[in-house]
Amino acid sequence: LAFRSTTIKVNGSAQIVSANFDTLKTAPTSGYAAGSVGTWYDYAGEPTHLISPQLGKVILIKTVDNKYAKIQVLNYYQGAPAIPNGLTDTPRYYTFRFVLQPDGTTSLQ
Repeated sequence: LAFRSTTIKVNGSAQIVSANFDTLKTAPTSGYAAGSVGTWYDYAGEPTHLISPQLGKVILIKTVDNKYAKIQVLNYYQGAPAIPNGLTDTPRYYTFRFVLQPDGTTSLQ
């Protein structure tokens, strides 16, 4: 994974699905695209310029060696403030949770 501003790049392929992170137990075997992850956030624009992870969105990754992972971005600001301020909080500090399935199965438990 590579992070640059709001762009997340993968060395394999990825897709974003609408799902609950905890109940998503199996990765799909199709629907992945190489390159960057799609839009995982909402941008508030003026006057707040706040970047907020989209609720209910999970990033699914298929690695180059055919392993699967799921990621949920929780926060984009340093220290993961409960109520971030897009004007004063330091951005580009991802807080996320993930599950990697190292055995190559699609099970994400």
